[in-house]
Amino acid sequence: MNQVKACRYGVMIYQPNDKYIGRSFELYGEFSEAEVALFREAVKPGQTVIDAGANIGAHTVALARLVGASGRVLAFEPQRIRFYSLCGNVVQNNLNHVICRQEALGAASGAIAVPELGDQTANDVGGLELAAGAGAARSYSVPLVRIDDLGLTACDFIKVDVEGMEREVLEGATETLRRFKPLLYLADDRPRNSDALRDLLETLGYELYVHRPPLFNPDNFARNPDNVFGSVHSLCLFCHHRSLPPPIVPAQFGMNHVDRASAAPAMHLSPSTLPHALDEARRLHQSGRIGQAERLYRQILAFDAEQPQVWYLLGAACQSLGLPDDACRCFEESIARRPQHPESHNHLGVVLVQLERWEEAAAHFRRALELKPGDPEAMSNLGLALLQLKQPIEAETYFRRVLEARPADVKARQHLDQALRAQGKFDEILEAHRKQAAAQPGSAEARSELGRVLFEQGKKEEAEAAFQEAIELNPGLPEAHNNLGLARVSLGRAAEAVDCYREAIRLRPSFPQAHNNLGIALRQIGRIDEAVASCREAARLSPHMAEAHNNLGTALDEQGNHAEAIASLEQALRIRPDFAKAFNNLGIAYWHQGEYEQAAASCRKAIELMPELAEAHNNLGNVLRDQGNYSDALVCYEESLKLLPDGVDAHWNRSLVWLLQGNLEQGWPEYEWRWKLKNFSTRKTDRPVWDGSPLEGRTVLLDAEQGLGDTLQFIRYAPLVQQRGGKVIVVCQKPLVQILSSCPGIDRLVAQGEPVPAFDCYVPLLSLPLLFRSTLETLPAEIPYLRPDPYLVEQWGRELASIRSFKVGIAWKGSPKNRMDHVRSIPLLAFEPLARVPGVQLISLQKGIGSEQVKEVGGRFSVIDLAQRLDLTSGAFMDTAAVMQHLDLVITCDSSLGHLAGALGAPTWIALTLSPDWRWLLDCDGSPWYPSVRLFRKHRVGDWSDVFQRMAAALADKAASRS
Repeated sequence: MNQVKACRYGVMIYQPNDKYIGRSFELYGEFSEAEVALFREAVKPGQTVIDAGANIGAHTVALARLVGASGRVLAFEPQRIRFYSLCGNVVQNNLNHVICRQEALGAASGAIAVPELGDQTANDVGGLELAAGAGAARSYSVPLVRIDDLGLTACDFIKVDVEGMEREVLEGATETLRRFKPLLYLADDRPRNSDALRDLLETLGYELYVHRPPLFNPDNFARNPDNVFGSVHSLCLFCHHRSLPPPIVPAQFGMNHVDRASAAPAMHLSPSTLPHALDEARRLHQSGRIGQAERLYRQILAFDAEQPQVWYLLGAACQSLGLPDDACRCFEESIARRPQHPESHNHLGVVLVQLERWEEAAAHFRRALELKPGDPEAMSNLGLALLQLKQPIEAETYFRRVLEARPADVKARQHLDQALRAQGKFDEILEAHRKQAAAQPGSAEARSELGRVLFEQGKKEEAEAAFQEAIELNPGLPEAHNNLGLARVSLGRAAEAVDCYREAIRLRPSFPQAHNNLGIALRQIGRIDEAVASCREAARLSPHMAEAHNNLGTALDEQGNHAEAIASLEQALRIRPDFAKAFNNLGIAYWHQGEYEQAAASCRKAIELMPELAEAHNNLGNVLRDQGNYSDALVCYEESLKLLPDGVDAHWNRSLVWLLQGNLEQGWPEYEWRWKLKNFSTRKTDRPVWDGSPLEGRTVLLDAEQGLGDTLQFIRYAPLVQQRGGKVIVVCQKPLVQILSSCPGIDRLVAQGEPVPAFDCYVPLLSLPLLFRSTLETLPAEIPYLRPDPYLVEQWGRELASIRSFKVGIAWKGSPKNRMDHVRSIPLLAFEPLARVPGVQLISLQKGIGSEQVKEVGGRFSVIDLAQRLDLTSGAFMDTAAVMQHLDLVITCDSSLGHLAGALGAPTWIALTLSPDWRWLLDCDGSPWYPSVRLFRKHRVGDWSDVFQRMAAALADKAASRS
């Protein structure tokens, strides 16, 4: 039977009859603390950790504490009962950043049989070998997955204890290991498997240390001095990649280094055996056992360092092991002893390219060509290096020579295009591809390449036609379908492009560019969840494709998953540090998360890398605006519009700042740019937009266009429109029909979605201030212009008469659909200082999302919750409006409730964030829109405590004056 106990790293569920793990928790309140001591030094906050063979979470919980809430632990446990306990231990310790998966990790995806293990007898639940599952009397199947298929954007530490399958786990993680070079901690207690495991680790470029942690810890959590485990210890390997320094001093943990030389194949070296040793090293190298080959090469060189061929082969081995610095030195040693060897110069050039030492690389490619004239590989490499060195004319020469030697070399043709493009020879590129397509009329590939060049040169319709012709010639050409999708997106037909990308993927499921492009198209048509899935697949298939991580981050951000978006965008920048658009998108994600300093820094970096990126200037303006730096924000919008004069976002954002500053004369016309934003759409009708001229009996339709609060605020213009001599129809949100029926100036109200009677012209509601040339002095501000139902006023008056206190109605949460809701909404707990004011009673008017917080405040302060009874039968806002007539004060965040109270003329206080919505202006305590409203503003980014302390002081004065 399971037990539950408070242990070293949290409350743990365990089985006392488990021979090692359960017994250790039962007696000592921990398990193998010597291993955790090592983890504590190696694992850091914010990292991503994999725990393969997590069992009940004995170490998962400890690892989760080490990485903290900003990190992530992926825990894999295939045993059903153990997995349930693992989940229980994660849940009861509130480890939201741990992901538990009932799966086995291995070298290939599929399924694996897990032996059924009884829970009623003493056993070693950690010692289950999955390999025995197929022959077990009772077993069940679980998924078998590869680490490389997880689509990780980071991986810092992998712990594997899977009873003999450690090597298989690593074989399914080779790309992850090469990409992230995580620390490894592996069980190595199966002698028959140890050599193969260590060989693989050597091949992957890891340094190995043997760790023998004892199971018993004298300083255990339970302070139990009795050692029931005697000398039992684990046998593990701690491994770090050779290209990275170890984060710990291994000797301090009693670890012994596995000497590569001593682990190399036994070979007695002498002048006579040297050729045999070299043959053996080559054999190992060619068979993929590169780590062993490398060790043997080093032994040979230790015996005789004057072996240029061995230095060359050792360089190639180091190159394969991801050790470019070692490879570079080896090729240099080879050249020093054999200067006339072209392959050594060529390979050294390739390594120098990896190290971004372009000048040196080009010099060695040149030398390789001097020694081996006409070598296509060296010419191609030199051409690419020359492109990096901004020498496209000479690069062109070499790519042409490669094509002379290999006329069908598509890569060389594309490299030549790059060189020509760098020289601005676009017509020459296009002409060459037209000739190639004409010379090969039956070649779908040539037609597709022509389409690609046409597309690059902005000839979108011609490109689309070329791709379609390529598909007609060969419907099974995935590149042509993918490129047809690109052309259709550029022509504004993203929905059609989706089908093109899906066909490309059907033809080639592992086509990362098509998955990536599909994600972009899906995001453009608003199918965000599908877009995220497609971008994830692109990043999984091509972990080094920075564009895939960038697009995944952008989709995640639109999905509202800002933290994961930031992680994906940072991964894109690790791959390509000069990726300006990824910095721009990172700035947007930080901005959406309210982390303005990081957002501004990211946008500035994008501008530094790509000054012509208009979007980055606009986004920096948004960040500065929300920090309260309006003058600099306007400068950013101006810069964006210099680069992109018709930039809709910059025009729109500039209008918001002008309106916020009270510059209505410039603000209202600029505000009309909203109709070009993708989330705004005007009414589809053949009737003209009203220009403000006399109506002379005509019927005008006023169209509610944005949120409920906007309609409540701008419906005040209806009487002014009616005074122009016509009939006024208002189409508004369905919940507002009843409350707006009390507004003067309206001849007919129609709910959105219902049939609209005939009209002669129309105008969007928020365009009326422009038509009436409203200034701060001429805003229509006569209140009230809405009135509650007298019957409901009387009914609520009787009910509220028994509350003798100073009655304050409160609301704290706006609509979550508003992008800035996380900034404007307020936790109910922030209202506590108001509840502490003597003689004050808070009354909740909050409905829907947010109302659950009344229960959460518990007994901390008193809130009478009316919200569950408001507007249920009378209609939206109707009871609320009636209740407001009997309140001494309404205090709310910036939401529709504030506009309702202001329109009713109720005394109202509104708490505003540092950079508020434009309608509340700046540096004023009152509002020209609502004479009964008082504004309390944040003075800095952060919590609301300062605002509510000032409110509480003002409330105390107001309540005292009434009494």
